[in-house]
Amino acid sequence: MFHTCTIYIIIFLLYNQICVNSYDIKDKKFITVEDITNHPDYKDSMPFLIDIEKNMKKSKYFNRGIHNTFIHITPILLKLVNAAVVMEIGSYCGANLILTLSVPTVTTILSIDQKGKHWWDTSDIINQNVDKYNKYNAVHYQLAGMSLDGAIVKKTLDLIKPNTVDYMFLNGAINRRPDFMTYQHLLKPGGVIAFDDYGHVKKVIKAVNAVRGDTITKKCFHEIGQAVNVANATHLHVPDLKFNTSNIYLIQKNFDCLDSKMK
Repeated sequence: MFHTCTIYIIIFLLYNQICVNSYDIKDKKFITVEDITNHPDYKDSMPFLIDIEKNMKKSKYFNRGIHNTFIHITPILLKLVNAAVVMEIGSYCGANLILTLSVPTVTTILSIDQKGKHWWDTSDIINQNVDKYNKYNAVHYQLAGMSLDGAIVKKTLDLIKPNTVDYMFLNGAINRRPDFMTYQHLLKPGGVIAFDDYGHVKKVIKAVNAVRGDTITKKCFHEIGQAVNVANATHLHVPDLKFNTSNIYLIQKNFDCLDSKMK
């Protein structure tokens, strides 16, 4: 009996230790970089991304599927916020979409990608990858056009309601600020926005820094920051770039901010 009680006590202590050390969106705590790097899926996330890179369909105009590897942490971020609704601007061949589709809780994805020049991917390539990897049957809306075009904005707002998006991935125009200002109110309290290319594109750094200085950001968002040393987030195809260079900037919507729509 003594041994049985001891086992129960040990299990109870371990359970509570795990709960204390883990991130739970319901606790209304902000995500930290440590929550990402300490996640149990972290070590396996890079091999998973490389496997996707080998097997996903590529554009016939540009056969390189992924130009940076930060996005391997996408499933971790989605799990941390228990994501159901995801939005992205800038789909490329759909690598970020494939990673999003690997998370069972995701039910709806809206992605926007322009279709204007021959080296940009068509909706056909993106949709083929989604069809191939959509094992949990998430609903996917692929809008072809410029994210700030009136018709695209209207379609987006018809499909996605304010305060419902759990994760927003911004990888469209060099100036990320207009996309942020147009769509950030769709993010739900506790949801996360990821700005891609923050690590190496000077114009993106300038634009995101402008977002960080906006009144609406200071009022309604918490800065998680630049995810430094995120599993050697360097370029798969440019191995001479500095190792461990971060390429994203993350912010999280305040839990008490229900309406961040600019007036």
